[in-house]
Amino acid sequence: MVEEEGEQGGSIPTFTSPSLQLTATRGNTVSLPCTVDQIQGFVLVWKKEETIISIGSTIIMQDPGKYLVEEESNGSSLVIRDVDEKDQGEYICQVSAYRPTLLKHEVYIRTKPVLRTTPDKSVVVQEGEPVSLLCETVGGSLEPNLTWRRAHQQSHLVTKNPGEVMLSSSARSDTGDYVCEADNGPNNLPVNKTVHLEVQYGPEIVVNEVPLSAEDVEKVELMCTVDSNPPARVQWVHSVHSSQRVQKSTAVPYTQLKLSNNIIRYTVVVNPSSAGFFTCTAASTVGSVSRQIYIEVGKRDSTDLPKEIFLNNASLRKSRKVATSSRGDELGFQGAAPGSGSRKHSLQYLLISGVMAVMINL
Repeated sequence: MVEEEGEQGGSIPTFTSPSLQLTATRGNTVSLPCTVDQIQGFVLVWKKEETIISIGSTIIMQDPGKYLVEEESNGSSLVIRDVDEKDQGEYICQVSAYRPTLLKHEVYIRTKPVLRTTPDKSVVVQEGEPVSLLCETVGGSLEPNLTWRRAHQQSHLVTKNPGEVMLSSSARSDTGDYVCEADNGPNNLPVNKTVHLEVQYGPEIVVNEVPLSAEDVEKVELMCTVDSNPPARVQWVHSVHSSQRVQKSTAVPYTQLKLSNNIIRYTVVVNPSSAGFFTCTAASTVGSVSRQIYIEVGKRDSTDLPKEIFLNNASLRKSRKVATSSRGDELGFQGAAPGSGSRKHSLQYLLISGVMAVMINL
């Protein structure tokens, strides 16, 4: 911007270089031009706001190596080296005449943003609960563009409000690292901050259908696959029922195989002659669940099934055959536990080498 001060009259140099607004990255070098249509008989003075930097080619300001005046045929350029936040502001080129004429440049320094996230590093929620991840700047210059993305993904998340991720109902698939990125322009690599979201859910159990593969069965493998976050405490128990009471209950040793981060398979090997109930129970701080397998020895068909099974003090009576397939007959059993009202259970059993195995989902 060109300004004139003082009284009117006399020949005044006219600036031929434009007024500039520059944005520079910290550490870079800035050059500010100042040329006029006639310089003979005049001296150019460079100032930062009201502080004189140079008169002609002579540096006045005591900051060795910071400033350099490069003279040209009709003016000069002020060179500012290794710029930082202190160099931001207004720079003035003034013609030292009876009526001083001014050319003003505005310099902005781009510095890396400083980020703050809420929560700071991590958050744990139950599946279905809402989640909010907030990112904001608390330092740096020039307002950056704030975006979120999942770690190991390049695409940004679509957010309603800049800098905020809102999940109205969290799912287990939402577990992971979320990265807030702040970018305030070229020559600056984006600054980022990571928040870990942990979505917890109660144990879920899938019990196999007793895969007996040989006619001469010497062992039976019972597999209980548990999906849980946080990890569940798992136990296999063998119980023998007599009438409506548990006659004997014994913990069964098992082996385990980790299938993924949250899924583990627990396997017990039992003798087919070990009749009774085998119960897999998984419990965590979020919840607990059980599944049972009923094994009975003796060659039977669906018409020879017991009319009544006692399960956890509940009497289950055979009602009807639902379906028949190569896997066996599926029967409907109905029973009532004290205080729970009528409950229906779907049971499926296999007949292989005299061993009947019945799957019971509680």
